[in-house]
Amino acid sequence: TFPPALPGTSPARGRRRWIWFALCGVILLIGFGRYLPLLYRPMYELLPMFNRFRVPSMIYALLPLPAAVLTAEGLQRLGDAEMWASPKPRKGSKRAAVQHPPPGVAGWIARRWPAVCIVLVALLLLWLVAGSAVTDGMRRAGGFVSPREVSQIAGVSQGAQMLAALREMPMDQLRAGAAASSGLVTVVADRMALLRSSVTVGLVLLTLCALAIEVRRRGWIGGELLLGFLFVFVVADLWIIDRKFYDPRPLRQATAVLVPDEAVRFLQGQEGFFRVAPLSAADFGSNRLAAFGIETVGGYQPAKLRAYDDLLRSGAISSLPVLSMLNVRYLLSGQELGGGFPLVSTARGQAGEPVYIHENPMALPRAWFVTHWQMEASAEAVLREVQLPEFDPAKTALVTSDAASGFPAELSAGEVDRIVREGQSLLITARVGGPGPGLLVVSEIYYLPGWQTTIDGEPAQIVPINHVLRGLLVPPGEHQIEMRAVARAYRRGRVANRIAGLAVIVLLGVGVAGHRLRRNRAASATTS
Repeated sequence: TFPPALPGTSPARGRRRWIWFALCGVILLIGFGRYLPLLYRPMYELLPMFNRFRVPSMIYALLPLPAAVLTAEGLQRLGDAEMWASPKPRKGSKRAAVQHPPPGVAGWIARRWPAVCIVLVALLLLWLVAGSAVTDGMRRAGGFVSPREVSQIAGVSQGAQMLAALREMPMDQLRAGAAASSGLVTVVADRMALLRSSVTVGLVLLTLCALAIEVRRRGWIGGELLLGFLFVFVVADLWIIDRKFYDPRPLRQATAVLVPDEAVRFLQGQEGFFRVAPLSAADFGSNRLAAFGIETVGGYQPAKLRAYDDLLRSGAISSLPVLSMLNVRYLLSGQELGGGFPLVSTARGQAGEPVYIHENPMALPRAWFVTHWQMEASAEAVLREVQLPEFDPAKTALVTSDAASGFPAELSAGEVDRIVREGQSLLITARVGGPGPGLLVVSEIYYLPGWQTTIDGEPAQIVPINHVLRGLLVPPGEHQIEMRAVARAYRRGRVANRIAGLAVIVLLGVGVAGHRLRRNRAASATTS
């Protein structure tokens, strides 16, 4: 939409023009996020609610709104004959010269449009010839993957070596590694291909759009035909982009995902509270198991809580102590595992592939009592400790220094007799035998604003345990513990939404009534 939007600056006079351009510019700059700290940091620190956005680039969803206004005005101008200055007609030509373009920005652009076409054609040809060399040079300079991503995929110890190897790797070897689905190589190759294709498609569409405008400028086609060409180019651009976000599939293919297979039926037949951990990357990031009521430590959620996202990003989610404290009873794999994980079932997956279901002998229940607690200086220190093979979450709980206030030096032993889930509540019957309190660890994610905890009906305070779980000090004796999900902000939001909706309806009614009243008064004045 860039070429059509330029003439739109002419009819958008004065303040109106700069409002739309300022909106486009502000949206573009905010989307850079931390890469433009001069603008982003003050907004993040001072602007109310701005720090609640998940990623700054999501603001680009607003960019089509101001750009569409400029584009619509530009398209209207492109169809007008008086917009363009036609070259002098040749001798004997019956074609009349078109009126000179108006003054202003649009006229300045129209007079220099051939140069715009030449530049775009040159850029397209240059990119087609040298695009691969440019992207390969960017790769050798360390582009397309950050050291942090390399460390997450290959580990901290091998990250630097792999990054250096990627920079020196020949292109044919890079393509071979991508074809063999070699982790980091595939990521780099995919990003290089995405950049090449995006720039190519963008330059092709821009060049075609500019050439169509040049043909109109010379008077060879009418305004309606030009708008038809531009419409086709815009639809093609939107089609290419939209296919990356939304890929419609046949209903039969979509519903086939929700048909239970042998592995699902086996897991549904198991009793008690438990979670599973798919070991393959594709299955780990899938939400399919959740559709059958099977809890998994994987799945996809775009707005993860920070504590759990730390487990994923640091790789702690793959360590046995973390899997055990997350109540992972079963490991799902495409091949048999060794290392003391009993094979309890060999089932068939959705596509008929074998799914080996292994039991985790170290899995902890949904809630248990620990006998010791250990204080760490920060949440980062706790995250490092829970990944260590020698860490035993069944006996020890890790607590940060700011959450450990009021903890006793020694803990009494306790037992969990019963766990029941009722709607949005988790009910636990527990007994603590000893003179002091016991520390109950609940394998549910810690999120203080979202939960209300009571012991025998009296309010109690939960604390973060092992970076991500809930901890609760339980006094001696037998008690009924309830953890109930609350959503005060959600309820307030619903009330505010209804009030705002009612206000909009009232304002619309007032506007319609006022319009009719003015029209009736004007009609009365005319007849009189």
